[in-house]
Amino acid sequence: NGRKSLFAGGSFLTAGGVSAPRVARWNGVEWSAVGGGINDNSAASVVSIEGVSDGPLRGLYAGGEFTLAGPPEIVNIARWDGKTWSALAGSQALDFDSQGQINALAHHENSTGARLFVGASWGPDFPFYAQQSMFQWDGANFEGLGLGMNVTTPFSDHAVGAIAVDTHGPEPSLLVAGQFDHAWLLPVNSLARWSPAGPYRDVNLNLAQDECDI
Repeated sequence: NGRKSLFAGGSFLTAGGVSAPRVARWNGVEWSAVGGGINDNSAASVVSIEGVSDGPLRGLYAGGEFTLAGPPEIVNIARWDGKTWSALAGSQALDFDSQGQINALAHHENSTGARLFVGASWGPDFPFYAQQSMFQWDGANFEGLGLGMNVTTPFSDHAVGAIAVDTHGPEPSLLVAGQFDHAWLLPVNSLARWSPAGPYRDVNLNLAQDECDI
């Protein structure tokens, strides 16, 4: 509506005394709910929120572990257009309900157009999807960023915990942090850089395996 707002996500049910299941909006004066919120079972949570103020991907995006936003039923990632929650086109094919969780969201417009970047984690029973832990969405389809992040230990948890857009340098790129020791086929220590022009690159920092913030 043209006014700036702050959005918060988490496992809460109220904000400022107002019912706002897991997603809330602050307008500078008071808190309010965002649609029907994320009103799943007690284990549901919103882990990441990304707002896009203009362009073809305009909207508020919520990622986490949930199976209902609104209604209708939506799994782990949803878009709020100011009136309703909706699923992202193509997200059903990713099988996010199979021990998957969305941990990180970032928007950036590069030479190929506007993209929403999505970082996910997967349980140990889904090694194939675990490798596809980084995605980009163009408004119609999801595409994996190479083989994504993985670990060398078979059937262990894999996770992308944070994504940051770096606009410095000769080309914009993504910094990706999380629980992994390989980015595609490249050995790394929980932090890697990706750009549309080439594969993942090591950032040459010796971080712990559980490093998940940037």
